[in-house]
Amino acid sequence: MQSLLGMRLKRKMLLALANKTLYPDDPVKCKEILAKYQKYVIPAEEAEWVGLMLYEAERKQNDIEEAERVKNIRPLKEIYAEELVQRLQNAALEPKSVLDRLGRLNPFQSKDKEK
Repeated sequence: MQSLLGMRLKRKMLLALANKTLYPDDPVKCKEILAKYQKYVIPAEEAEWVGLMLYEAERKQNDIEEAERVKNIRPLKEIYAEELVQRLQNAALEPKSVLDRLGRLNPFQSKDKEK
């Protein structure tokens, strides 16, 4: 089992034991095999790493770290929206005064209404 093929087979067997995907059509045989090899069962997360070459393991780790990094990124749109809400709450502006200010900035409003 110290060859690449042997390690790949070991990985597939460990994953099958961890995920209980042995003999999907025969539950009796599945229970029998799981009972027989119970001492070799390891978590699926650990079994995924067995038999990987160094470059494969490195790529897998990089993918995991990249997915974690991307999960923690927030779009600037959300950050700026929160800042705007905070500014409006801190200034304690009433909705009418906000509308008045926006009305003065409207380029489509006629000049008669402004005065």
